[in-house]
Formats: sequence, structure tokens, C-alpha cells
Amino acid sequence: MWVLAVATMTVGNLVAISQTNVKRMLAYSSIAHAGYLLVAFVAGNKLGVSGILFYLMTYAFMNIGAFTCVILAGKKGEENTLITDYAGTRV
Repeated sequence: MWVLAVATMTVGNLVAISQTNVKRMLAYSSIAHAGYLLVAFVAGNKLGVSGILFYLMTYAFMNIGAFTCVILAGKKGEENTLITDYAGTRV
């Protein structure tokens, strides 16, 4: 199971870092976060279970917030999902 955790964290982060679309980057990052959860699962004790619950609750709120920011950053008729859309330059 720990091999799956390492593979999930590695592949999720490597694919996420190469994305140009913010929503896709957040989605692949979620795959990496599943690997972090697997680490606590591998521990297999009460501390691991409480860590999973805390992490899931915190990550859910943070992920909802991140996607909300991406949606709110969109202009009328534009999604603004590319990373270059957040470069800070106004056209």
C-alpha cells in the first residue's frame, strides 16, 4: 500500500506541475493528495484515522475555496482557467 501512496503522490504532482489549465492542475493535485491520505491509512492506528478525518475536512474546505476563486476570477464570457490568465498583466 505504501508503494501505491508514493506512486500516487509522485505521478499526481508531476502531472499537475506540467498543466497550463488551473482546474486541471487542481484536479491532478487532488490525486497527489490521495497519496498523502494513503500514508495515514498505511499507519493503521487511531492517530492515522484521526489524521485522515482532519485532513479530509481541511482539504475539502480548501479545495472548494480554490475552485471558488478560479470561478470568481472569470470575467464575463471568459473562464480564465489558464495559468497565464493569472500573470498579473492587464490587457
